[in-house]
Amino acid sequence: MTATPRFFYLIAKAQREIERAAQIEFAGLGLSAAQSGLLFSIGEDENPLLGTLAERLDLVPSAITGLVERMTRIGLVVRERDATDKRAFRLSLTLHGRQVRREAARRVAALNVRAFAGFSAEDLLTAGNILEALIAALPRAVADDPFLVTNQRSTNV
Repeated sequence: MTATPRFFYLIAKAQREIERAAQIEFAGLGLSAAQSGLLFSIGEDENPLLGTLAERLDLVPSAITGLVERMTRIGLVVRERDATDKRAFRLSLTLHGRQVRREAARRVAALNVRAFAGFSAEDLLTAGNILEALIAALPRAVADDPFLVTNQRSTNV
């Protein structure tokens, strides 16, 4: 099966629209899309390590550090040293952070209902399966292309 020439373009455009919709939904809460992602990720695992959150959100250490600093200043999260590894930090939601997370989750659920109205459960399952397969396949596709791997190495020097 060959992908349509516009497949990557459409995924990128959908991603931009998702980010735009998230910014609009979260603006009333004083949150950016990145901040809401961190709130949701912390909720999955209370008191996660900062490094775990960075991996989960696909962020480099400097990006997660800045994001956490901004969220600490506005009272959404608390950063504490890990009890067993003093070099590591754990993050937890404040009471205010938990309240904002609940409202953000409510808004996302409502947005999902509006955005996916008219799609069948089968359509959504198929789309999800395709996206998960693409996410898994792309790193292998790039690694298998000697030009891309060589070119990437030369630009990282």
